[in-house]
Amino acid sequence: MNIFILEDDPSRMKLFNEWFKDHEIDHSDWAGDAINSLRSIKYDVIFLDHDLGGQAFVDSNDPNTGYQVAKTIPDGINANTPVIVHSMNPAGGKNILDVLTTPQKIHSPFGTQLRNIISS
Repeated sequence: MNIFILEDDPSRMKLFNEWFKDHEIDHSDWAGDAINSLRSIKYDVIFLDHDLGGQAFVDSNDPNTGYQVAKTIPDGINANTPVIVHSMNPAGGKNILDVLTTPQKIHSPFGTQLRNIISS
């Protein structure tokens, strides 16, 4: 499986790498880089964090957020790719879901629930 992960926290990225050790992972911790990857590579699943750059509870209008990345997905090659939003920011997570067109989208904050979804 070809997986894209937007995540700025090294400890979370370590867990993602463990969970998906048998899969191809592309990773970005910056919105601009993520947008470039999602415009050029088709993925099987996309994981998006909202708050980047070590910040918490960032406004979605900030240019370096998962929301800004999500806004580009419906117009690209990943428009129908399942997206899992793993942000702890409830408002930011909702904003991401609101702009996605894929019917396969879910917001599951990082933690046990996310791990259970990945395992199933």
